[in-house]
Amino acid sequence: MPGSDPPKYRTSYDARIEDGLRRFLDGILGEMDGLRYSFCVDVNGFTPSHNTKYSRAPTGDRATDLLHSRVKRKFDDDTGLRAARSTTESLLQSYMRDTGELLDDLSMPIHVGGQHWGRCGSASSLRCSCPTEPGGRE
Repeated sequence: MPGSDPPKYRTSYDARIEDGLRRFLDGILGEMDGLRYSFCVDVNGFTPSHNTKYSRAPTGDRATDLLHSRVKRKFDDDTGLRAARSTTESLLQSYMRDTGELLDDLSMPIHVGGQHWGRCGSASSLRCSCPTEPGGRE
């Protein structure tokens, strides 16, 4: 998609599956407290659909689009591609998003027609919710 920053892409199939896949992914996100995202990528890291909250139209402002317009992007950093190409039953990784957020990403492979297509993954930020001592110390 010319002029998008971060870059966005189209495929021969993404328009056909985008809405249905988004509803499915939003359902996963709504089922589990603390999830930051749930989405699918192909083996190249391309996401044809994303959660509604990350699927806003591009604004032209990189900082805003990095946070809110994440659909149709390639997540092809080392961690993202390791997950996308993994055929193990599940893969848990620490993931530093391009937003600076450190998350725990759990991925499972997707097979289409008997072929490895990519992965479905969800992430959360596992933080210690330890009680605070009097005086503000943890």
